[in-house]
Amino acid sequence: MPPTLIDVLQQSYVYPISNLAHWGDTLTEMIQAGQFWPALISGEADTFLFSGGGNDMLGGDAGIARFLNLFDPDHANPSDAAYYVKPEFYANLKLVLQDYESLIQRVHLRAPDVIMVGHGYDYAIPRSSGPWIGNGMMFVGLDPTFQADLCQAIMRIMTDAFNKGLAGFAATYSNYRFVDLRGVVGKNEWRDELHPTAAGAAKTAARFDAMLKSLPKSGTFETPAIASRALFGRAA
Repeated sequence: MPPTLIDVLQQSYVYPISNLAHWGDTLTEMIQAGQFWPALISGEADTFLFSGGGNDMLGGDAGIARFLNLFDPDHANPSDAAYYVKPEFYANLKLVLQDYESLIQRVHLRAPDVIMVGHGYDYAIPRSSGPWIGNGMMFVGLDPTFQADLCQAIMRIMTDAFNKGLAGFAATYSNYRFVDLRGVVGKNEWRDELHPTAAGAAKTAARFDAMLKSLPKSGTFETPAIASRALFGRAA
């Protein structure tokens, strides 16, 4: 695997990070496991890097197809992307954001001196037969090879909706910071549908470094930080 965002922060920026990441976890699984609580509550970590919710946003094990309408030749332009996003997507996203907000609130209550830093992911590029997005789109007649612009426009709508929710939390909770990674990874800097190359990871790490340097002294890695990341954490 190429270096991740966390690898770059550890090696190039020399942040002392205790990494509890596990590929493929859903947000619910990450919260239920709660592996990060001992370090946060004890004061071992003063900053909590959290990357989750992407798997859930894509439909989890059921896949993204359940959130998409069948391809319609009368809605074949990228400007028609909103037509394909079912209400079920927004209903599911509401639940995901509720779980995410609940975690922010619990971190504030149980570890009031800890600053939680999260992100909502860059714009994924669906690929034909891609295991995370492409297969699901092809199931409903959307082929990332022949309808690339339309498929990418659909992903932009979904990704923007998730980012908007997380950005709202940053405006509401003093213990939460949001890093916007949209547009950071170039089109030729994706290793697969979801994960960037080393060059892409370096760009996302630079965004995180800028955020971490802006934190007050109580949240600037005087002690180890905890990172938790799901499979959809491609920007990591």
